[in-house]
Amino acid sequence: MAKIRFTINGPRGAVTLRAMLQAFQNQLIILNDLDATLAGKGEPLLDWVIYDINANSSVTGILASQPRVDDVPIGHGARVGRLYHDGWRVIEGEGEARTPEYYSERALRASKSTLKLIGNGGVTGYHIGDDLAPDEPAMPLTPRGAVNLDQLIRPGGKSYGSVEGRLSVISVKQEKPRFDIVTSLSKKTVSCRFDAGLLDDVKSALGRRVIVTGEITYNSKGEPQKIAMDGGIRELRDRDKLPSTAEMTGAFPDLIGDMTIAEYMEQIRG
Repeated sequence: MAKIRFTINGPRGAVTLRAMLQAFQNQLIILNDLDATLAGKGEPLLDWVIYDINANSSVTGILASQPRVDDVPIGHGARVGRLYHDGWRVIEGEGEARTPEYYSERALRASKSTLKLIGNGGVTGYHIGDDLAPDEPAMPLTPRGAVNLDQLIRPGGKSYGSVEGRLSVISVKQEKPRFDIVTSLSKKTVSCRFDAGLLDDVKSALGRRVIVTGEITYNSKGEPQKIAMDGGIRELRDRDKLPSTAEMTGAFPDLIGDMTIAEYMEQIRG
């Protein structure tokens, strides 16, 4: 079980119910999005319950994870909780803004909505903490994070290219369905709209490594945000299932003759 301590700061009797509910709803959006993206099964595996709540000069809620399905991987809740904390730490960080790992545009917008409440509805700020790590000090969330989020959400340029990664989430709620890809190297989440006629192909690729080509939209920091798919989706073999160098050279025995692989590599490097 993961436990997250989320505190809304404000004078006693000043924080409105609307502001409190919106702030907690935003945290649920972030947690559900991270959960579904990490699981790679198209939907969240966890529910989040109010384990405890306290309202004095501030409102503190302890959110605890519990399984929504039977086959939740061991440690999944703790990993979601850690990504949540690490994400806020990156958002609040000084220096150049960058998108936290596994955070989609939806999670970024929910984070921004949280911070935009500061100064409204009696909210003066927030603190978050890990209830399973009481020795770690609670981290303040400030308007500075909203400035960073503006850069991460604001669209930048566009170019034609490809995105490679694991297909993690499918949504058919909009008029044009979409799926998310978590890129293999940077672990950034890229959204892709697709034609409904490709839904079966997309479903069959859920949780798999894929490559998609089309027009990529970047944010103002040059990170890929979304891609308009041009054509179909192509599945790739997982990296741990690709043939090794030895297997490849074994397939072509005359490629290096009597040399070892190390000798051959040394020769071609000159």
